[in-house]
Amino acid sequence: MKRRLTILLAVTGICRILSGCGEIEQATGTGPKGYPYQITTTVGMISDIVRQVAGQHAVVEGVVGEGVDPHLYAASINDVKAFYAADVIFYNGLMLEGKMSDVLVRVGRKKPVHAVTEAIRQETDGSNPQRRRRGLRKILEQRRRRGGDR
Repeated sequence: MKRRLTILLAVTGICRILSGCGEIEQATGTGPKGYPYQITTTVGMISDIVRQVAGQHAVVEGVVGEGVDPHLYAASINDVKAFYAADVIFYNGLMLEGKMSDVLVRVGRKKPVHAVTEAIRQETDGSNPQRRRRGLRKILEQRRRRGGDR
């Protein structure tokens, strides 16, 4: 359920951002200056979503390769160049790109940089006693229904 919500929010955010990028002149087949848009993303899943939404209106480049842990990935010089060359940058957020966060903040001062998860309510770390009690109650109810520890 969370994954579907994340993807839905990401697609909605991308559509919202791309819809404001300018109108495409269908009659002549030309678009605004800089068309197709250069979009850089951090991870493959976001690249795939942006490609599906943008279609032929954008060239999408992802910086973190397949099989690479984005939590540990540090942006290279070429990645930073790709960010600055892009018209817009999309990243996951929620600390997925932990080591790239400083670069994304710096680039965000000059370019539109968007976390596709920005609309998701962030969960707490479990330090809320009310939430812990509810969770414990739920676990105990489930165990009672199953008949204890058997």
